[in-house]
Amino acid sequence: MKRNFWWRGKTRPWPFAILTLFLALNKHFLDDWTARTFFGRDWSILNYLIPDGSHSLLPLNGFHLMLVLTGLPFALAFLTLAIRRLNDAELPRFVAWLLLMPIVNVLLFALLCLLPSRYPDDESEDELSRLTRTFRRLIPRSRWVLGIAAVFGSPIFAIAMTQLSTNTVNDYGWGLFVGVPFACGAIPTLIFGMSGQPKFSTCLGLSQLSLFITAFGLLASRCEGVICLLMAYPLAATVTFFGALAAYPLVAGTKRLSDPLWMLLVVLVGTPGMIVMEKSIKPGPTVFAVTTSVEIDAPPDVVWQNVISFGDLPVPQEWIFHTGVAYPVRAEMRGRGVGAVRHCVFTTGTFVEPITVWQESRLLRFSVTKNPPPMRELSFLGESHPPHLHGFLVSHQGQFRLVALLGGRTLLEGTTWYQHSMGPEWYWRLFSDRIIHAIHLRALGHVKSLSEDGSTMQSVTGRIANPPNDCGTLKRFERLIWQ
Repeated sequence: MKRNFWWRGKTRPWPFAILTLFLALNKHFLDDWTARTFFGRDWSILNYLIPDGSHSLLPLNGFHLMLVLTGLPFALAFLTLAIRRLNDAELPRFVAWLLLMPIVNVLLFALLCLLPSRYPDDESEDELSRLTRTFRRLIPRSRWVLGIAAVFGSPIFAIAMTQLSTNTVNDYGWGLFVGVPFACGAIPTLIFGMSGQPKFSTCLGLSQLSLFITAFGLLASRCEGVICLLMAYPLAATVTFFGALAAYPLVAGTKRLSDPLWMLLVVLVGTPGMIVMEKSIKPGPTVFAVTTSVEIDAPPDVVWQNVISFGDLPVPQEWIFHTGVAYPVRAEMRGRGVGAVRHCVFTTGTFVEPITVWQESRLLRFSVTKNPPPMRELSFLGESHPPHLHGFLVSHQGQFRLVALLGGRTLLEGTTWYQHSMGPEWYWRLFSDRIIHAIHLRALGHVKSLSEDGSTMQSVTGRIANPPNDCGTLKRFERLIWQ
C-alpha cells in the first residue's frame, strides 16, 4: 500500500480533477501574494497562459526565480497526480511531463479529467477511496443530527465566504452572489442526503432555510443592511434552488458515499477559489448611461437658470427615498462657464461636479470628482457600513441638455454615466438604473416646477413694468393675468 501512495498507484478522474484544481488555486494564490507583497505588481491567472515581455521567463529576474522556487513542490505534486491518472487510464507515464509546458498543460489536464478509468471500482480503489470509506463510519445516521448540521453548517460557511469576498478580497461579484448561494443549496442537500434517500422537497426546504439564516447572520453581524439583502434575495434564492437541484441526484437512490463527498469537497474548495480567482481576472466595470427627460412649459433661458442651481427641494413622496437611498436636496453653482464647479447636495453627502461644457441655454456637462455613499443602510440591529457603499456605485459624468420646442416650451434631458463594480452586472443594473431614474425625476421635476412658476412671474413682471396706455389694452391685460 505504501508504494501505491505515490507514482505507482492509480487515481480516478474525479479525485484527480479536484486535487489538481486545489493545487492550482493554491499555487496562484501564493504567486499573487508574492507578487503583491514583495514585488509590488499584479499577477493574473492569464499570465500563466499568455506570457508577454513583462512576464516572460527570459531574462530570469528575482520575481521569476521566486516563482520557480515556490513552484517546485507544486510541480512535483502535479506530476505525481498526472502519473497516477495515466496509470488508471493505461497510458504512458512520460506524457505527464507535458504538464510543465504552457497551454499544453491545460489541454492535457482537460483530457485526463475526461478519460475513463480502465479498471473496475474494486481494482482501482486507492487511498482516497479508502479515506472515503473510513469517513463513512464517522457520519451520524440520525436524520435530526444531519438536518441540524445541514441547516447551520451551510450558513457558517456562507458567512465566512461573504467576509472573504467583501472584506478581504474587496469584491462583490459572481463568487459572492452566485457561488455562495449555490453552496447554500448544495451543502445542506449533500449533508442531509447522507441520511439515505431524502425527498427533494426536504432538501430544498433545508437549503432555503440555510439561506435565510445566512441573511439573518449577515444582518446581525452588521455586514449588510436590510435593503441590500432584499435586493440580493431573488437572485440568491434562485441560485440556491439550482444548487440543491445539482446536488440531489448524488444523494438520491444511491448507497455510494464517494460522489456526494467529492462534490462537497468541490463546493468547499471551489467557492473561495472562485471568489479569489474572479478578482484576479475580472475585467474593468462597464460604464452605463441613464437618460430621463421632461417637457417644461417655459423657454430654455428660464429653464437654464434653474438647471445650474436650485434651492431646497421639498420632502420626497416617493417610497424609494424612504428606504435609505440618497436623493438630491439642493444644487449650488460656484462660478460661471467652463471651470466652474457645481455642488449637488444629497442626503448622504455632496457630489462635486466641475463643469466641462457650458453652452448657455443648451447644454451643461460636468465630470464628477467626488461621490458620496449611494444610500444609508437600514438595520434593526445597529448601524452598518458595508464596503459596497464606498467606491462600488460611482458616477463619472452627467449633463443637462435643453431643446427648444414650439410654443416657448423646452425639452429638458438629464443623463448620468455611472458604473457599479458588482456582478452579475445585468442583475444589479435592474436596481441601479431605476434608482438613478428616480433621482433624475426628482431633480427634473423640481426644475420644471421652478421654471414654469418663474416663467409666469417673469412675464407678468415684464408687462407691469411697461403698463398699457389705453383702457382696452388694460382690460386685455387683466384677462391675461386671470387666465
